[in-house]
Amino acid sequence: MDPCDASPRCWFSHRCCCCPLAAVTTPRRPSSCRPPSVQSCRPCSTRRAPDLVAPGATLTVTIPGEGLWVGATGMADVAQSVAMKGEHLFGIGSVTKTFTAAVVLQLRDEGVLSLADTLEAWVPGFPRGDEITLEHLLRHQTGIFDVAYHDDVVGDVSRDWAPEELVALAAAEDPLFAPGAGYSYSNTNFILLALVIEAASGNGWESEVRSRLLEPVGLADTFIPTTEDPPGGEATVAHGYFLSDDWTLLFSPTAGYGCGAMVASGPDLVTWLDALLFGTVLTPASQAEMQTPGELPGGKVISYGLGLRLRTSDYGFATKLGHGGDAIIYRADAFHLPQADVTVVALTNGRAAEARPIADAAWEILTGETSD
Repeated sequence: MDPCDASPRCWFSHRCCCCPLAAVTTPRRPSSCRPPSVQSCRPCSTRRAPDLVAPGATLTVTIPGEGLWVGATGMADVAQSVAMKGEHLFGIGSVTKTFTAAVVLQLRDEGVLSLADTLEAWVPGFPRGDEITLEHLLRHQTGIFDVAYHDDVVGDVSRDWAPEELVALAAAEDPLFAPGAGYSYSNTNFILLALVIEAASGNGWESEVRSRLLEPVGLADTFIPTTEDPPGGEATVAHGYFLSDDWTLLFSPTAGYGCGAMVASGPDLVTWLDALLFGTVLTPASQAEMQTPGELPGGKVISYGLGLRLRTSDYGFATKLGHGGDAIIYRADAFHLPQADVTVVALTNGRAAEARPIADAAWEILTGETSD
């Protein structure tokens, strides 16, 4: 079957397209267990994606030997009657953390900093900063309050924030535990890491991400809206919605900063995961370290590496590598399964529609596996 056949029976899409897999720095690691063809999605007319409660969504899939498959459904802009396309850009929320972590690891490999460095050494004045290490920040083992849930931030999502203001809000809250004593996901950790990057490099976080990652990897459809305009103009970005098609929300990406500010297309995220996990973005040693789960006192293992979420899978007792994202008016889910060499990226443009159920439906069809 022609992989570009836009069959109306496709489980996800009313409009499907296929394009070559974007070039990456090194070839993908060979797969030891080949999953079913992506075309197995097409005849599954009774296996529909979860009811979509967002105006639109895209799904991007790549498996060995078949390149990139992109599906799109619904609307990118309801008011303007713009249909969603696979190349539309979305806020990717916490997938941004994988970029911030990569810059930190590059700086470490260059000898500029150490993961054992304290926060105090780079961002002075934060409570218990002399006990918090950069590795604690990367692994969410700081106990620092998550500023994304602060009343001032939640109460005005359209406000433009300076990162120092966000850090000050978090610093005023009591910590959840002593540094290194537990695990609690906190966006504040990666806002602080972005400030560390700026202090260590002498450049803005956005500049370091662009020069070190976006340009070398060739991510032409990825940008940072805190300092940049959409590369193809505003029309290339899917309009985001809060709770319904007619409830738009003026959302400032400044609250995301190093933890969740970036915007990208599904195909670019596939390229990024491949370059991050198997390319030359990081040294092999740093790749392995990034993918290693954290461990707490007493030996408890946590399903988070260095800026990378480790999601268990029942496909060959494997672990998916990637990250999810919540950008208030967008949702993202981007993971790679090394044992099958399969990548699935789902993006939605509505607060009420999580991307993960769409991705999970694709994983089940492609590999027969379910996620925890």
